[in-house]
Amino acid sequence: MNKSLALAAGPILFVLTALALANPTRAQTNPLPNCAPIGPLTLRWSIDQSNDVIEYELRANVAPDTWMGWGFSASDVAEMAGSTVVLSGYSDDQPFSVSYDLTGRSSRYVNPALPEVELLAASTDGGVTTIRAKRPLGDWPLDGGRAVVWATGPVSGGVDDLTVEYHGTSHALGGSTETIVLGEAQDGC
Repeated sequence: MNKSLALAAGPILFVLTALALANPTRAQTNPLPNCAPIGPLTLRWSIDQSNDVIEYELRANVAPDTWMGWGFSASDVAEMAGSTVVLSGYSDDQPFSVSYDLTGRSSRYVNPALPEVELLAASTDGGVTTIRAKRPLGDWPLDGGRAVVWATGPVSGGVDDLTVEYHGTSHALGGSTETIVLGEAQDGC
């Protein structure tokens, strides 16, 4: 079901479209074949090139009501401006996931990205949040030519009135050149 998602950085709020499960489900047990750590997050994924789709699982030890985000910078250097990212997590015990484009370094430069993310499964267990979803690859590179970006931060409200707060210092440092080659087998976990 479609839900409204508001992104806050200071006094400005933006509304995005988020997909949420009506009832949280346990993360799927069949592991995805590729794995790489990105900051404090563990990313597993598989690519369906015939349908131009990535299925991924994002896992981290995060506090309740925290979002986890990852994606790709527009270049080989990690920068918010020009990134296409997915943001996922739980708010008021309900999972959510949304994709968006960042065209600048504040919330006024956040634009919903198409196509939307399909949330497949979600769980929390002992402080570890796991979100499994899929989305078309879109402009995400298979060759590792762009830097990975990531961040985590607080979220408030339920999925019907979600406010995603500023990430503070919990993000990829500007200038990072960490990459992931989505199109090649990886098991860095």
